[in-house]
Amino acid sequence: MNIQDEVNQVVLHKLIHAYGDCRSANLNWANCAHHACSEIRAAILVVIATTNGNFCGVT
Repeated sequence: MNIQDEVNQVVLHKLIHAYGDCRSANLNWANCAHHACSEIRAAILVVIATTNGNFCGVT
């Protein structure tokens, strides 16, 4: 993975957070459960997006 790929993943991760923040009226970043759920969601979606859904070796 080169530096551009890493930058792309970070930007995508942050955009997913921004989208979630806009869509959810109840998202509270001070709530650890909300924050953890948002991080897990963003991480999973970045992996799916950057591997074309083939993150387990199965398409």
